Amino acid sequence: MSGIVKFIPADSGQPIVEEPGPITLAGNNEAVEVDREYWFERARQYVGGWVELVWVLHNDRRTLMLVNEEGHILKPPLPLNARATFIYHANGKSQGRDMRGAPLICGNVVLFENIPAD
Repeated sequence: MSGIVKFIPADSGQPIVEEPGPITLAGNNEAVEVDREYWFERARQYVGGWVELVWVLHNDRRTLMLVNEEGHILKPPLPLNARATFIYHANGKSQGRDMRGAPLICGNVVLFENIPAD
């Protein structure tokens, strides 16, 4: 099993790009690490601006998403990323919280799936 890095563009007409992530779990369940700095720098450049790490619930698993912290307050703001906002709000909704008024995710986003977050 290996981790996946998902590049989620703000423009919902563009496809989500999935690539093997920085951690691969070998058949013996040992994590084999590859260059994390490369992946973080690549993700940071894709997201742009002030990068914020946020915990999200995706496919019923807690995972990390990199977002542009100021994407919604820039003048003009970055485009709304409806797919990332849906993922961001999923945890609150699963706990019965009213997510109206919760922050929106704007700009490109990177989601780390099946990658240990230690």
